[in-house]
Amino acid sequence: MFETVTVDEAIARGRRMLTYPSLVIFFGGWILFIYLAVKTIVSFWFLVLGFVPAGLLAWLYWSIMVTHWRLWAFENVRNVHELQKRAVKKQLLAKDGKFIQKTEIWSADQKAKWESLQDKFKQDDVFNDDYNVPPETVIHYSKTKAFFALSIGLVFVAGGCWLFFTQEDSHFSAIAGFLIGGFLFVMGLKHYLNHQPQVILSNDGVQLVNTPFYSWGQVTDEDTELVRRGKSSTMYLKYTCPEGDKRIEINELEVSSSAIENLLRVYRGRYTQAHEQNRKP
Repeated sequence: MFETVTVDEAIARGRRMLTYPSLVIFFGGWILFIYLAVKTIVSFWFLVLGFVPAGLLAWLYWSIMVTHWRLWAFENVRNVHELQKRAVKKQLLAKDGKFIQKTEIWSADQKAKWESLQDKFKQDDVFNDDYNVPPETVIHYSKTKAFFALSIGLVFVAGGCWLFFTQEDSHFSAIAGFLIGGFLFVMGLKHYLNHQPQVILSNDGVQLVNTPFYSWGQVTDEDTELVRRGKSSTMYLKYTCPEGDKRIEINELEVSSSAIENLLRVYRGRYTQAHEQNRKP
């Protein structure tokens, strides 16, 4: 057991082994049913139901291969707690107790090997610093994303105006386009003109635009969280501090959620490491 694989490398291999092939199987199976329906080899109803066997095949592939990736990854990665957390976030593994976890297919040898790896979970993860991370990171709204939203808003507004004045029977669509475009334009312009830091992360602690600074010693459970509402989803940075639970939406920021997760890991690790050294006699 050499433990020479990083968490990032294990996650990347997991995507290659699990995520991408599963998507290819699912959409490839559906495309096959579309082709068969177009060629009238099968009826239209087979096309409608085609996603069922395609989904089952993709699920079967994941159920078999996830055990192979899990054993390889947890054997070769030192920081198994970080790996477990990241793998669940990236949907490579299911949360403990979830139904999909019970569909994983294990052989007797694989179960025995997994059992032998459980001792690794009794060890704390080792902090590996990322020297590309500066002592402080100041995060603003993304100008690129704001400009894109602003531009799309203008397109919707222009389209709504065109429909309203040229298509007499399309007034409802015109008003809808105008309202959607107006909202996107206002939000994009608001973010584009906002120069105030939204998140400040450093070796010492964290500060949000709507909260004061707190040191890492006052903060717990810092993480990113995806919240789904119907068909839409929003990514947040969250943590618990003396004021209670705090969170801020990070979809429109100039730093990605995965980069923020790395910053949280590095800054927390540096703070912990520094204070452990200070406590030594």
